[in-house]
Amino acid sequence: MSARGDVALVTGAAGDVGAATARRLGRDGASVVVADIDHDAVEALASELGAEGIEASAVRLDVTDEQSVAAAAEAARASTGAIDVLVNAAGIVRVERFEEFSRELWLRIYEVNVVGSYHCLKHALPGLRAAASQARVVNIASGAGKRPGPMIAPYACSKAAVASLTRSAAAALAPQVRVNCVSPGIVEGAMWEELDVRLDELGAPPAARYAGRLAALPLARAGAPEEVAEVIAFLASPASSYVVGQDLNVDGGQIMQ
Repeated sequence: MSARGDVALVTGAAGDVGAATARRLGRDGASVVVADIDHDAVEALASELGAEGIEASAVRLDVTDEQSVAAAAEAARASTGAIDVLVNAAGIVRVERFEEFSRELWLRIYEVNVVGSYHCLKHALPGLRAAASQARVVNIASGAGKRPGPMIAPYACSKAAVASLTRSAAAALAPQVRVNCVSPGIVEGAMWEELDVRLDELGAPPAARYAGRLAALPLARAGAPEEVAEVIAFLASPASSYVVGQDLNVDGGQIMQ
């Protein structure tokens, strides 16, 4: 799945899946632009990637600010005038009892996860359309968008919306740009560590906690960020040239459809 010569913009690159994806695309030969609201983290990541021989640059990105998104897209286009790959990995999640989510929190989660993904698609589009060959977009949805999530309801609803956005974008932008998404399940890293602490604070039942969820999986383990990145890299490559508008589960068998 060679990406040699490609320019890839990865948002949410300070997160576990975003960072693993940037590294995977870079090892395939892409020049990666790592973007996140945590600029120090992506600066450090770009330095790490550079030390591995990967061409990488960092840009601060707030996906809720269209000027920030436009600036990040321009930075990605600076070297070749095009963006070959966009990976929308920026997102947030919050845990509360179902009846305690505020209107403000619902709106904030949708603003980041759904509207933010749309902003990035919109402002990357001139660069994607300027790509020498068919450009690729991979959005990050979640298995949470396909299952009940009483303690993460806004997040679950927002990720269902990301999958819907993927289908709309795929229909709107093909054949110049192929848009797909992945739906990770339980992935090792900071996100689930923080979730489990909060679930414990709220007295969530064992089946809703990290260990309980893993025990119910056919593969009986969490996924690694690198395993999600492998599927993203496939969708971001010419190897998936006849795949469009799809939502691939990467979840150890949690959802089998």
